Amino acid sequence: MKLNHYKLENGIDFELSDVWTLVCERPSHFAELVGDIYKQAKGQQGGWTLCGEKSIDVSKAAVVVTDYFGLSMSDKKAVNLLQEQLKKLAYDENHTVATHEIIAALQRYFYALTADIDYPTVVGEADFAQISKMVSVSFSEESTDLFQKLCDYVTLLSRLTFLRLLVCVNLRSYLDYEQLNLFFLHCMRNGINLLCVESKYTEISPNERMLVCDGDLCEFFPRNGL
Repeated sequence: MKLNHYKLENGIDFELSDVWTLVCERPSHFAELVGDIYKQAKGQQGGWTLCGEKSIDVSKAAVVVTDYFGLSMSDKKAVNLLQEQLKKLAYDENHTVATHEIIAALQRYFYALTADIDYPTVVGEADFAQISKMVSVSFSEESTDLFQKLCDYVTLLSRLTFLRLLVCVNLRSYLDYEQLNLFFLHCMRNGINLLCVESKYTEISPNERMLVCDGDLCEFFPRNGL
């Protein structure tokens, strides 16, 4: 899988490394590249292209994190992912009988209730999606530690979604060098490709490749160049 932008001479090749850092030292360039990937992850237009064996829709493959303090396992997107997983489990071979029994019992219950109403009524068909919304199920968030939240988020992506590209903006402002390396390893072990977009050129981790675009828009691969 390779990520390219029309303003960059070089691309981000995840065949070479699961973890990349793109450094853009010119603020306007940084803002354009981050703004494009942010918009495209939400299904809008931008200058990035993502290719594997064929072209890949960025919105179907990537998620972008810019607000680390707002990162939550209980946000709407995460809860929707959990609901989708519950729906799949409800109809697997271990739970489908119980699921149909519960739906049938609810139908009988509402037929009994409407029987005591003095005007004509119709009871609609119940389904699991409607039932699951009646019960508040969410992820437990015991940790307030940002590093642990990020690791939990990667685990969520790998287990419940087809998203395989996580883009983190200025992550080095929030994690120290040791945490950063551990987070890189966690992404690799969970099959998540990671792109960090930074505004400053800093020390490279042994677990990443880095592309630097300096203030003059000259590009180079420091240390472990291609």
